[in-house]
Amino acid sequence: MRVYPLKVKLSRTVLSRLLSRLPGEFLALLRTPPLIAGTVYALALLYAFPWLRIPDVAGVALPFQRLLAWFGLGVVVVAVCLRGGFRANAAVRLYLGIALLFFVVLGITTVTNASSNAVFYWLRYLSEASKYVAVFATAFIVFYALAHGLVKLRWLELLLIVGGAASIVIAYALLLLYWGGFRSTNEVLAHSFGGSLGVWPTGSFLPRLAGTTAEPQQFSVAFLTALMLMCSRRYVRFCWPFALAGIFALLLSQSKFALFSIVAVAVYLDAIYKQHRLIFGALLLLLIPPGVAFITTLPVFETTLRQGFEAQAFTDRLENLGILTTIIEDEPFDGIGVGQYGVYRGALLFNDPFDSPNYNAGNDIITIFAETGVFGFVLIATLFSVLFSKFVGVLPRLLKREREHYLPFLIGALTIFLNMFIGYEFLHAFFWVNIGVLLHLYRAWGFRAQTSA
Repeated sequence: MRVYPLKVKLSRTVLSRLLSRLPGEFLALLRTPPLIAGTVYALALLYAFPWLRIPDVAGVALPFQRLLAWFGLGVVVVAVCLRGGFRANAAVRLYLGIALLFFVVLGITTVTNASSNAVFYWLRYLSEASKYVAVFATAFIVFYALAHGLVKLRWLELLLIVGGAASIVIAYALLLLYWGGFRSTNEVLAHSFGGSLGVWPTGSFLPRLAGTTAEPQQFSVAFLTALMLMCSRRYVRFCWPFALAGIFALLLSQSKFALFSIVAVAVYLDAIYKQHRLIFGALLLLLIPPGVAFITTLPVFETTLRQGFEAQAFTDRLENLGILTTIIEDEPFDGIGVGQYGVYRGALLFNDPFDSPNYNAGNDIITIFAETGVFGFVLIATLFSVLFSKFVGVLPRLLKREREHYLPFLIGALTIFLNMFIGYEFLHAFFWVNIGVLLHLYRAWGFRAQTSA
């Protein structure tokens, strides 16, 4: 039995009154659970496809994940108004409260920055602000659908696995096309690196896999949750070939963070298959020498080992970190405005704010501080610290079979969060799908297990 002692109640709002005047047939459509369920299942299926998009509109990219999040938010808001409230728990209330406060801070800092900055790039601001709406909405609609029984966790897991397997297969297909000489600038499915679709050329035989993501660093975490689900007892019998292919694809991304993702998978396997620890340990000892030998032959790892901290990956990130630190020192309270880092960097380094206004600093957490100020940063830091402490703290209460399905979402979310310190996963929906699932399971499983003990 699911335990939801709290309920958010809404009074008769203006929106609910307007909706009540609509034709009965249309109201029935809005009340139809498949609209919400279909959105959540689509987000699960496209979990590992953060790049998949429609052609740019006025220079703004519109990935399918973001479009689904906006649509789902609209449908859920209508459903909540018609129902007069929704079931929630303390973690969800905290989540929604911080999200609302964050947008209040965003509004205040935007007014300040738009009036004081010499250049304020509104198109970039609107693009980034809409991403914040989409990602916060993603976790809420996933939670809402699960908490109200509109979707089944089993089907959500299966779609995650199917989408993850498809992403892995497509990444290998794009690699074969690259080797076959295929080049394209069509960027609907995958990012084109100078005509090389879904692969980042390295000047050698082996390029870096980016697959259905923006770049190799993002590829290193995009299907991690699906990969762990493939290794669970329920699915491993049929999915182990895709899991092995996925681990090898992580190595071929040649991202340093891919090694963290592989460690995350190993941690999951150790937690789930405790009775086989000796076998896994022996197998690991056998695989480490050839694995290290293979990794050091990959072009990017070889270059990094040879150049050390002078490698471009390190110098670029250190330069961006220095700029972000300067912004925080100069504008600690208001920041420079959401989406304005590229404008600031262009003006600072090239005396041209529009040299590369879409440039990303590659460090989500510090970028939030630099762009939204200390208040925005504190809210996000509070959100993550409290939620993850709750999600981890509930582990001892879970039954063994529940832990096997809970851990992929938890370990996946924690690993993607760590990746935010070198990447830009905060504003992509796939991380927030994990948060939405955890917001539901935290109470539905953790406290149920406690009461039945």
